[in-house]
Amino acid sequence: MTLAVGTTLQKGTYVIDAWVAEDTIGPMYLAMDVSKGQWIQLRVLGSLAPQALPDAADRQAFYQYLGQVADLKNSTFPPRLGGFEEEGVCYQSLSIPPGAPLDRLVTTATPLPARTSLALVRQLIQSLQALQPLGWTGLRLTPDQVWYSPEAQAITFVGFDLIPGAAPAGTGQEISDEGTLVQGLSYLLYFLLTGQRAEATKAPLSVEVRRHHPSLPASLDRALELGHPQQQPTITLAEWEALLPAADDLPSDPLPLPGPGPTAKRPEAASTVVVARDRPRPPVSDPRPSSHRTESHWPESQVLAPSPPKRSATPALALVLTGLMATVSGLGVGLYARLQPANSTSQERLSPNQSFPPLPDWNSNTLWQPW
Repeated sequence: MTLAVGTTLQKGTYVIDAWVAEDTIGPMYLAMDVSKGQWIQLRVLGSLAPQALPDAADRQAFYQYLGQVADLKNSTFPPRLGGFEEEGVCYQSLSIPPGAPLDRLVTTATPLPARTSLALVRQLIQSLQALQPLGWTGLRLTPDQVWYSPEAQAITFVGFDLIPGAAPAGTGQEISDEGTLVQGLSYLLYFLLTGQRAEATKAPLSVEVRRHHPSLPASLDRALELGHPQQQPTITLAEWEALLPAADDLPSDPLPLPGPGPTAKRPEAASTVVVARDRPRPPVSDPRPSSHRTESHWPESQVLAPSPPKRSATPALALVLTGLMATVSGLGVGLYARLQPANSTSQERLSPNQSFPPLPDWNSNTLWQPW
């Protein structure tokens, strides 16, 4: 489904402002929380498989689970997280994370350095362990569900999905298989190091990682092998974390994550006048302080000058109007002369009562007689 801009939800509490993207869980929208005057994100849950939605009791339990996750005050999870339903549609509300999703930042040409990649994975593991008492319910460990801020070197996990049978702690179904989490973390680590999706890789994951990072410790190969698409990990999350190399064993990062650099701006000016080199121009000092001067990389032969005065269009418009009036006057005089009779000496118009010579009387008796 698609929500139109301006759609209101929860009796006008939320107003849809724009469509953001469609990720692994569903379409995401930018909305305004009118009651608090804050921008938030609204995600439609279950839109990819509406026939597989759980019953109403499980959905309400999932919304309570989201509120409990927000109450943890964990920096890796959104500070605002909740859910509601309206007209049979399930929605998830969450605050806008800093940075951008990993699938937009990391590419095959710009993978993350090894130190940064492992630091982000460890931060995510610690947050998952803190989440264990509540249950690992419907977690999606995919690159589009992990937001990364290069400036803060921090991540935000937003991959909470509503799936059939999902329920918070206490129902017996809340704990997902740790092997599934280990596999998802292995896929995520492989993506950070190579910029490629592990789901589309048939060769062992360590092969491509070695090509990008040949100096990594051998213990990382075992951790990646457990996330191979053809295998299901059977170890716990803590055991898999122990296989990751320590930060001291990793090579130093060659370069930080490339970000948008400063954009050079051309100096604003009214116009540019080129001065001939055979006529030197005396230098003109700038009366402004040096702190307010703008650096310029233009050649010395280009100096700034005010724009020449623009010619007014009034004379040309007057000439056009004069010619138009003369043309109309000439046409009027010609038409008036055309309507005068040839032998008339007066300036009177042709009278409609003017007499004309009589026409011959052609009767029916003489009409058919031969000449």
